[in-house]
Amino acid sequence: MIMWGYMCSIINDGCTCFTQSDFLIKGTRIPFSVYAARNIIRNTIILGHNVLVIIAVFAIMKFHVTLFALYAIPVLLLWMVNGFFISLLCGALCARFRDVTQIIASVIQIAFFITPIMWFAHDFRTNSAAKVILIYNPFYYMLEILRTPVFSGSMDTQTLIISLLISAALAVLSFVAFARTRGRIAFWI
Repeated sequence: MIMWGYMCSIINDGCTCFTQSDFLIKGTRIPFSVYAARNIIRNTIILGHNVLVIIAVFAIMKFHVTLFALYAIPVLLLWMVNGFFISLLCGALCARFRDVTQIIASVIQIAFFITPIMWFAHDFRTNSAAKVILIYNPFYYMLEILRTPVFSGSMDTQTLIISLLISAALAVLSFVAFARTRGRIAFWI
């Protein structure tokens, strides 16, 4: 739940990273990437406070963490890079179309229910409809590359490759969209 909250906060705050800083954008010449990076740093600091809860729960429940849990560090770095790209993409899109912020928030709420956060994916692998939802759900792969090493002590190579492909596609889409809109963001806000 904490990691899902981190992911959702990055996406939701990324939608408003430019519109909330309109006075700075109009008054100073700071690269737009600074506003996206500020979003990531702020949410990562909040995550750092919330990780203390995870550590406390693991200690209380006497959950033994293996060295495979160290895979969480590069995965969190990947999440931060993805969050930066999402902030650039959604920030520019939502600066132009203000209603998209609410649409993205609604999509994230729906994604919560179709992503195995409160339920286990292996329970629904025999159900063909659930299998299709899992296969085409990018949130599933991003959460799974973090969750699997911590809880099962292994890393699924296929899930990792799919996650990296999703990240690459997000980076390309973000670069293309942001390059086309960068010059107009100051006018949209």
